[in-house]
Amino acid sequence: MSAQEIATQAPYVAPAGKTIAIVCLCGILYLWALMRRAISGRFDLYHISMLAVVVLLPMGFVVFPRFAHNLSQSIGVAFPFVLLFAALFVSMFLYMHRMTSELNRVIMRSRRLTQEIAILNAKIDSMGAGADGGASTPV
Repeated sequence: MSAQEIATQAPYVAPAGKTIAIVCLCGILYLWALMRRAISGRFDLYHISMLAVVVLLPMGFVVFPRFAHNLSQSIGVAFPFVLLFAALFVSMFLYMHRMTSELNRVIMRSRRLTQEIAILNAKIDSMGAGADGGASTPV
């Protein structure tokens, strides 16, 4: 059996009301916590949008199960949760890639600033040594 045949044979199953309620409640709480961090200035718009995707995708799949089922069938995936997992994986990969590049930028800037401080300290020491006739004082 091919993947397309399996995907067309996968039955549509609507989520239970309790499932929808729990996923939406957890999603709303998560988004509320995210917005509090955004208001306090701990996250920028990019981080908020990437972290919101983590909760909005599952909420969308639970609230609109028919759309998720039709989308997975049109792509040729047997079950919508596989498509959800792939979308979450891609979003987390993009977020981690961004965080890694930001971390690398901060490390390089810190290294450059440390080198500039060392050069300035050496200049200050050499200026102090010239004015004191060779005696230098610790900074």
